[in-house]
Amino acid sequence: MCIRDRYIGCFRSFYLGFTTKSYIEKEPNNKSIDKDHKRYCKECNLIKADDTHHCRMCQRCVDNMDHHCFFFAQCIGKQNYRFFLSYALYACILSIHSTLFCHFKVRLLIADLVFLLHISGIFGRLFFLYLLGLVFILFTGSLFLSHLYYILNGSTQLEVKYNKKSKRYGLKGFLALVLRLRCKQETEDFLKNWKKITGESSFLSIFWPSAQIES
Repeated sequence: MCIRDRYIGCFRSFYLGFTTKSYIEKEPNNKSIDKDHKRYCKECNLIKADDTHHCRMCQRCVDNMDHHCFFFAQCIGKQNYRFFLSYALYACILSIHSTLFCHFKVRLLIADLVFLLHISGIFGRLFFLYLLGLVFILFTGSLFLSHLYYILNGSTQLEVKYNKKSKRYGLKGFLALVLRLRCKQETEDFLKNWKKITGESSFLSIFWPSAQIES
């Protein structure tokens, strides 16, 4: 995959994640709703499923809600979770590419043009971009890996935050999955949860997630 394809994939994931609605439409005219139900949402006038939650920022109920994302300006849920993961992965890859470019460029400039760099200020700007790239790598990388950990345990960020679901696998099981060290059970559970949460049948779909969830 060339660098152009990575930029295209990153932009596509961001665009689809930003434009795909993750919330459930309100039902203001439905008078047959049991308003005494414990899962009744009075703001949306509907009965929420167990994995559906109401977002106070969106003022909507979101199916399989994970968290509210400021990058996508909406909640991450069942309809756009795969785009969020794809965007986080591409953002991390592009951050690594940009940081490596600045790293080698800085090394060349230090070796050949030290005096000129002090005059022009190029070195300072490149070094700043280099440090900024490292920050983005840590942020996007930790974001992506943490959500893989949530998927392995079949949970969402919201459930982990409020301890609504027990963790089946700890850090050891997650590292076994990432490093591919005798992790048949972990792999089976991960792919099962991946299908359930993202709607995709293959993990490789993260590089080009389908616009519609598979039935």
